[in-house]
Amino acid sequence: MLNIKRLAAAVIIILVCTSTIVAATVVTICGEQFTCYHATEKSSLHRVARALGVSPETVLTYNPWATDGVTKGQAVFIPADKASMTPTEATSYYARGTMAKYTLGTDENIYTVAQRFDASVEALIAANPTIAPECYVAATTVQVPCGTSTPLTIERKLVTFTRYKLQNGDSYYMLAKKNGLSENDLLAANPGTEQLKKGKYFIIPVVTTSSVTATPAALSVYELRNYYGRRLDDLYEAAHPKTRAKSDGANIAIVLPFQLHKPQPPRQALLYTDFYKGFLIALDSIQRRGEKPRVNLTVLDTEHNLNVTDSLLASGTLDNMDVIVAPLEPKQLERIINFGNSHDIAVLNCFATKNDNHLNNSNVFQANVPMAAMTASVAAWVKETTPDISVIYVTEGGVEDAEAFNMLRNKFDDLNIYNVSVPIGSGELSFDNLSLEMLPGSQYLVVPSNGSKSLLKRILPALSKAKKERFDCEIKLLGYPEYVTYLKDYQEDLQDVDTFMFSRFFNSNGYRTRDIEFYYNKWFKGQMLASYPNMVLYGFDTAMYLVQALSSSGTLADHTTMERGIQTSFRFSHAGDDPAMGYINDAICIVHFTPAHTIETIVR
Repeated sequence: MLNIKRLAAAVIIILVCTSTIVAATVVTICGEQFTCYHATEKSSLHRVARALGVSPETVLTYNPWATDGVTKGQAVFIPADKASMTPTEATSYYARGTMAKYTLGTDENIYTVAQRFDASVEALIAANPTIAPECYVAATTVQVPCGTSTPLTIERKLVTFTRYKLQNGDSYYMLAKKNGLSENDLLAANPGTEQLKKGKYFIIPVVTTSSVTATPAALSVYELRNYYGRRLDDLYEAAHPKTRAKSDGANIAIVLPFQLHKPQPPRQALLYTDFYKGFLIALDSIQRRGEKPRVNLTVLDTEHNLNVTDSLLASGTLDNMDVIVAPLEPKQLERIINFGNSHDIAVLNCFATKNDNHLNNSNVFQANVPMAAMTASVAAWVKETTPDISVIYVTEGGVEDAEAFNMLRNKFDDLNIYNVSVPIGSGELSFDNLSLEMLPGSQYLVVPSNGSKSLLKRILPALSKAKKERFDCEIKLLGYPEYVTYLKDYQEDLQDVDTFMFSRFFNSNGYRTRDIEFYYNKWFKGQMLASYPNMVLYGFDTAMYLVQALSSSGTLADHTTMERGIQTSFRFSHAGDDPAMGYINDAICIVHFTPAHTIETIVR
């Protein structure tokens, strides 16, 4: 199940203690995350507890040596999830047995709500029949039966910290070996201590395991998740056996390897999470605009584990979906496509570009426009807009041509567009060689044999000169999707030579992008990950398309209207004449970098 949590291994938290602002760092020690409070002056136990937002007893549980206070420079450690909530934010102002309405914030989930209100997870599920456990995410409003918890018994790994006075001969290696720890754990527990000096105090983590019986308020999110495991769906089904039946509106599932069980998920997992966040912003945007399509969203984390994927598919959670957004990973994608086949559910492949499942599977929707479809559309557009144009191919001798170039050349041949080739080898394009192929009064489209930055750099000077000196004819450059990553260095050059770039994705960074950046920062307290395509915008555009398509047509297959997005547009058509084939997105962007130094986007 998806539980949004911190995605960074270390963050800086600012805590207010009376009139003093203190900084605390989240560090990982012995596999657990702790908030490390650095005393800037001698502090009492109570003052340290107030700064961390916990009770003095909690401080002593993990730092028993701090009974008499903390001296300047000492570090005090509290589990990160305990230091994130002050006691006054917990159950003190919610009367036990009452029902509270609560809207989840960033990084919250069903376990944080149970912890905050000392509520039974089972009672939370029973009180919210329309909200599945995986849908306890930011901006969701839930009914909370306060103080309904019952004690749970778990096995707890407890990491506490003892203070040791250094002796002659002590070293990180010796102390780590003696205490069964890693040197990294000792380094994390003693920030800023590079050299060990006799007589100085040194913090040593101590790891113990014990059986603990406590209510959710006294357990961590990690402990609650381990206790309930994958039983949440069973609990939900038992409480609301009919709620999972297919309902009106859009039934959408996002099934991706977010890998939130890892302290530091890999970059691809973080990109998936940004996609999901963009999806949420889109749903909120639809609601704020006053549109009321019903959206039943299910979000599952496959953990990049085929066993987990199989378990989720077998759980029944996805049986009545209209569409499943599937991951890039080939084996997981294959499993989900097979599931979609057997349950007649559309599978949206948003991430795998070179995948041909749509050629033999009527339930697969390929969101990334295949290169063959993209080049065919570009060639047709060239013929439609400038029927008398000629093509000049600029080729590198001895260098294998790119796939896109070969496809374009074949399409231009099919359309009987006149063409010539100007080979340049490994050198620069010669203006004289280029000019020799240009006749007065004619129109020319220059097509490089690949989209590399190197080749672009070597043809721009001659194109620029031709643009200025061959005013007796018209010349343009056809740019590849890769060019979008070169704009920082070459945007003005591309505008000077009148470039038309084709791509699956393009974002002009207009006001709509700034709006999404605003809400992303407001909800998730950070910046969107830099990527191409931008995953937040991709998630936003995908959600907007799916909701509109399913609300108006009921199925993606019956929806043929173009939906123009901020970065990605959607319009699905059959991949071929065979009904057994799936669907491809055939909406592409043609971006015109004009000599007037403007940017025009044509969605075709």
